Amino acid sequence: MIDLELPQSDKQPDACHPRETLEIFGQNLAEQRFLNAFNNNNLHHAWLISGSNGIGKATLAWRIARFLFSNQSNSSNELFKLETPSSSLDIDYSHPINPRLRALSEPNLFLLRRLYDEEKKRFRNNITVDQVRKLNHFFALSSTDKKRRVIIIDSVDDLNNSSANALLKSLEEPPKDCVFLLISHRPAALLPTIKSRCIELRCQKLNSKDMYKALNTSKIDIDTLSEGLINLSDGSVGNAIRLSNYNALSIYKSIVEIVETFPNLNGNLALALSERAAKKGDDQILNIIVELIELVISRLAYSGLGQLSEELIQNEKIILTKVSNTNEHAKSWADLVGELRKKINYAITVNIDPGTLILDTLFKMNETSQ
Repeated sequence: MIDLELPQSDKQPDACHPRETLEIFGQNLAEQRFLNAFNNNNLHHAWLISGSNGIGKATLAWRIARFLFSNQSNSSNELFKLETPSSSLDIDYSHPINPRLRALSEPNLFLLRRLYDEEKKRFRNNITVDQVRKLNHFFALSSTDKKRRVIIIDSVDDLNNSSANALLKSLEEPPKDCVFLLISHRPAALLPTIKSRCIELRCQKLNSKDMYKALNTSKIDIDTLSEGLINLSDGSVGNAIRLSNYNALSIYKSIVEIVETFPNLNGNLALALSERAAKKGDDQILNIIVELIELVISRLAYSGLGQLSEELIQNEKIILTKVSNTNEHAKSWADLVGELRKKINYAITVNIDPGTLILDTLFKMNETSQ
């Protein structure tokens, strides 16, 4: 079975793979920074493409790869050379590099991502050191037609200590005519030695206009997306698709309804949410409920400071302000965010029952409101 027939860790469900997405929205600054380096004959060998999940980082990486492969120099002394400066990463749709990248058949491309374990029917936890070491074989091969080579790592956050150190050796002594594109959702957690060898292209969260444009190119029915869900997605197309698949706006409303009963927690509402989290065979639902609870707590902290942004659902501001309306309240909720995050992460790690985890969290929130 070829790689394309297996689940792909770098593909969002119900969305096109980034290598199949030709357009990008909301990342003009990052794109222009790369083009400036390219046009000025100053292209660095390693680029760290960073930012939140689902905002177009991988799409940008594949656009850069497509652009580099379609703008080759015949000079062995230069990594690139164009007579006319480029103003965009766009290339001709009919260019032969497009089908080669879609099929992952371009010999000068090396893709590092978490692999799918067919026996266990799940993705591996990390990009392994053995995967990274295959770079040495890739570098040892003569580049096709002496053209540049591109390495995409999606994501560099998935490296463990061994694989990160193995990659570092290649970044420290990069082969000639190679460009590394490292995608990171959490750049602050990367090894400083890796970050220091890269130029960072910071991608931004999308505004509503760009969100709708990007979602219009996805496989989901954009008419089913409410403005509330778009706001809940926090400028991330990937998040919007994921939240839509799990009816997250309904879950968020349920959490706010529970908060409205504080400090006399409604047990039936709490139990209903915990049962939703305990749905067997779907780990994602627990993660989404946890994320939304953390979001509500954060918004309670902002409410206490009088800095609550626009409502995500109707009457939300009234409900949250009733529970949190002083600086003291704000501090209590802010402290709870950090405390619960540690407890929840630990509970998920040791496989505590999801329903129990959510109930305990709601009880702690109710206690904080008193």
